[in-house]
Amino acid sequence: MTGTSKSTLFRALKSGRLSARREDAGSYLIDVAELGRVFPITNPERAVAQPVARSGTAGTDDTDLAVLRVKLEAAEAALGRERGLVEDYQERLSRAEERAERAEERERVLGLTVERFTAPAPSMSPPADPAPAPAAAVPSAAPEPAPTPRPSFLSRLLGALQPG
Repeated sequence: MTGTSKSTLFRALKSGRLSARREDAGSYLIDVAELGRVFPITNPERAVAQPVARSGTAGTDDTDLAVLRVKLEAAEAALGRERGLVEDYQERLSRAEERAERAEERERVLGLTVERFTAPAPSMSPPADPAPAPAAAVPSAAPEPAPTPRPSFLSRLLGALQPG
């Protein structure tokens, strides 16, 4: 219940820190509330499992009250730990959601940037004439070869940085 050994309890009894009733057989009967006063109870469920002997005096109500106070303190401590865990998990979740939003924004901006640099450049040729000239008036010449597209700045830069 308290996690202390028999020898520790016996030393506390002999020194007077812990009070108990001595039974006829030579054993000691330690009240749960008294044990909880000297040594902190680590397992409050077991504290109720050992009933306190009732003698019909008014002191038993005080004992029951002390047991209930120990149980209440243990339950409040456990609740405080649980609330701390919940707050920690909520904070972690909030930070993870913020990181996810920032990552989505970076992906969106990166996608726009890539689209901008990979989109074909607008042609610089003059607009076509609305009325083409008659075919007889234009001398027949060999068709001009299509201009080769100029490599992008990034590929030219990376090509210049590569050895060879």
